[in-house]
Order: sequence, then structure tokens, then C-alpha cells
Amino acid sequence: MKTYPVKKVPPIYHVIPDGHHDFNVWKDSQCKFVHLLFKLVVTPE
Repeated sequence: MKTYPVKKVPPIYHVIPDGHHDFNVWKDSQCKFVHLLFKLVVTPE
């Protein structure tokens, strides 16, 4: 799979054990996504 061309964002995959698709999966996935979304990025000066 290619990265998104504009910002060079690599895709992230999350395998769900046993293929369940319920509230607990949504809650866990949302938590992981929010942590990635608001991750502190330090840029060199």
C-alpha cells in the first residue's frame, strides 16, 4: 500500500482478534486513533 502523497502519511493497520465488531472494539479503536491524532510532535528548531 502506498503512503498518502501530500504529507507522506503511512497507513496504520489494527487487527481485531476473532473478527468481532462490537462496542468494545469501537471504544479501543477510538482511543488509539485519538492518541495518534493528538500526539505531541517535537520539531527541531
